[in-house]
Amino acid sequence: MRMLPALVLVLASGAALAQTAPTPVLTPPPEPAYMRPISPERLTRVEVEALARAALNHCEGLGTPVTVSIMDVDGSLRLTQTSDRAKIVGIDTAPRKNVAVLAFGKSSAELQQRLNTDLQFAELFSKDERFLFYPGGLPIYRGKVLVGAIAAGGGRANDEACARAGLLAVPVLSERAR
Repeated sequence: MRMLPALVLVLASGAALAQTAPTPVLTPPPEPAYMRPISPERLTRVEVEALARAALNHCEGLGTPVTVSIMDVDGSLRLTQTSDRAKIVGIDTAPRKNVAVLAFGKSSAELQQRLNTDLQFAELFSKDERFLFYPGGLPIYRGKVLVGAIAAGGGRANDEACARAGLLAVPVLSERAR
């Protein structure tokens, strides 16, 4: 019976200590990247639409239906649009060219050349399905800042010319830093 008052005393002192311990400050977790807004400082909706329209019109003028895909520098897909009668494969290839351009900061044609001449690069990336190293993907610069990528897919030999025509239609953007 003598142990019971001692047990009550120990439990009571433990409860008192628990009440006086400081409460930890909880901070909310950082917002996930997918919840950030798309920044118009990189590419505006109007610019993206003009890029795509010019690229599609150029290829259609050549009799080559294509898919045009535009991503901002964060890899956010801003637009994918197809010509009538475009090959379905372009819906896959154009974004993969953009991912390669954004990952390495070079056109997909330059990356294809590197793949053919740099064995280490080829070993590391030739089988990586995120990237496609065929001509048609170009970086988009605003001044000296890389802001995105444009790619055409499904038009084969005309893909790069179509993407470049898109860039030429928006004078504040270019393929190279300036």
